[in-house]
Amino acid sequence: MLRWTPVLVRASVSWRHYSTAAAPHTDIEELLQRLGAHSKQSNAFGTLRDCVRLKQCLQAPNVEQALTKRVRDAVHDALLRVFASQGMLPESLAVLDDIAMCGEKVGLSAYNWALQAAAVAGNVPEMLAIVKKMAHEFSTPTHTILSPAAQASFTPTTYTRLLQYCAATKNSEYALLLVSTAFHAGMSLEHEAQKHVLQCMYETQQPALAYDLALRFEASPISPPKSLWMEVLRIAAELDYAPALPDAWSRCMRADIIPDEGLVLYILLTAARAGQGKFANSVLDAIPRLFPGTRVKEWHFVPVLDAFCRTHAFADAVSVLGRMQRQGVSVGTKAAAKLTTHSAADEQALLKAEQALLAHDTIPVAALNAILYAAAELAALPVALRIWDALVCTERATPDVDTHNALLLCCIPAHDVRTGEHVWTSLHTRQLEPSPSTYERMARLYLTQPDYERAFALLEEVKQRGHIPSRRTYASMVWTCIQREDDRWRGLLAEMQEAQYDPGDRLREAIALQETST
Repeated sequence: MLRWTPVLVRASVSWRHYSTAAAPHTDIEELLQRLGAHSKQSNAFGTLRDCVRLKQCLQAPNVEQALTKRVRDAVHDALLRVFASQGMLPESLAVLDDIAMCGEKVGLSAYNWALQAAAVAGNVPEMLAIVKKMAHEFSTPTHTILSPAAQASFTPTTYTRLLQYCAATKNSEYALLLVSTAFHAGMSLEHEAQKHVLQCMYETQQPALAYDLALRFEASPISPPKSLWMEVLRIAAELDYAPALPDAWSRCMRADIIPDEGLVLYILLTAARAGQGKFANSVLDAIPRLFPGTRVKEWHFVPVLDAFCRTHAFADAVSVLGRMQRQGVSVGTKAAAKLTTHSAADEQALLKAEQALLAHDTIPVAALNAILYAAAELAALPVALRIWDALVCTERATPDVDTHNALLLCCIPAHDVRTGEHVWTSLHTRQLEPSPSTYERMARLYLTQPDYERAFALLEEVKQRGHIPSRRTYASMVWTCIQREDDRWRGLLAEMQEAQYDPGDRLREAIALQETST
């Protein structure tokens, strides 16, 4: 009797006492087909039910011995397959015992199923014991990387089961050892084994090895399934290994394997961090084809823009912003900040960005503003003025309020009130409504002058327009008044506190020092 769980004991499917049978062949053949289907589906109850019915069919006389053996072998194989998928190791070992009690030799296939059950169950001692039995019964000692006696008996399925265990236990060292041994022995790994190897590399965060092994599998007699390259693509994207992305993406596209939208975003982000602008742009171009009806959003464009900016390919970055503008995709602060940050890396980067902007026929206002802000970060007013004169004054670009704000910011370090007033006039000429930031920057510009009364006039104007002056407006005016011993700082401070703005440590120290001195 097989040593099974209570459900299986009730089934009583031990075959060692059945050497004769009785039932029409058609009934047995139908049951055998069902048995095979249920076992491949890992349907334990369906498999056991078929086994019981086959046992009942074989209890009458006058059936050939060959048919009895065939049914018995099919039952053993079906049970081992189901037990292996569920990690039912004791039941699998019981079936091996039953095979031996029927007077037959346990084959490699049966051992491999038991090995899979041990791998799923994570039972290392039993795995080693099964491998030793295989070595004892089927092999002669040979010199290999693994156990000399064991390796000679390994079939591709044996490697598959051992690699399944490696993936489940995140044992990448042993997995690599198994793969090397298989290649050394001239054996090609099964598709399932290849998937276990990649899964193990993913679990242990070794994307470079996953890609290298996939290339090795590609060169083997058993080429990997097309879906394997989708797994490589996922591993490379999620584990930030950009070198594998273009090749894996290309293979998936040629095989017409479509990644989901989440993976596409992962791919774009990983490519952006690596500065793979051309590749990221090709992925962006493929989105409408891969997902018909999907509108490309800002979060698809931003990684492409970032990739170009990281390599200072500013001409391409400006083109991306232009494409966003043409497609009606709003350019948020985060997107524009990418171009500003990298354009302001140093003077050479700013000059390169300026050249790229001026070379475009159609100027996206988001690109214009971003590069003007980069000029402001580097206090490069001459660059900002060249851009303004070449694009705004010639009507090649249509500026918005933020364009004026950016140029005003450039004027403050240079104390260039004349240019600032020109910008202020341009704003009103174009009938653009000044924002609180516009008032703040113009006021700060006037504060750089000996006569800064105009700053107070702007403060009153912004309040009359129903805006709350910014914290920086108040802070700059309080600081200037304190430095010039202008007692109006007290009233400004009171307004600042009424607006619930925090003065900040530097201003607090200046206020405390002023109050102490008076």
